[in-house]
Amino acid sequence: MPGSYRFETVSKALQWPKAATLKDMRHLFLTSMNNAGMSDSYRQYFAAQAQTQAAVSRYTHLDALWEQYLPAVCKEFAPVLEVLERRTRGLKAA
Repeated sequence: MPGSYRFETVSKALQWPKAATLKDMRHLFLTSMNNAGMSDSYRQYFAAQAQTQAAVSRYTHLDALWEQYLPAVCKEFAPVLEVLERRTRGLKAA
């Protein structure tokens, strides 16, 4: 799987524990976005899940993606981003 291969490459370069899986990261991301107050529609979009058939979902336009995403990431992932930044400073682009 191409996505799995990329995750393994990144996780190895960042020295993440072998127990951390791509699915774990997906769950962490979606949970964190929920905790930060991101709407269901946007979380469904990021998870590549189909929206429900309910009218409120069908007629919701994702026109504020950046405004939802950036504050949520900054709020929930600041410590993780700091660690990633420290660990990637010495890495060369592959």
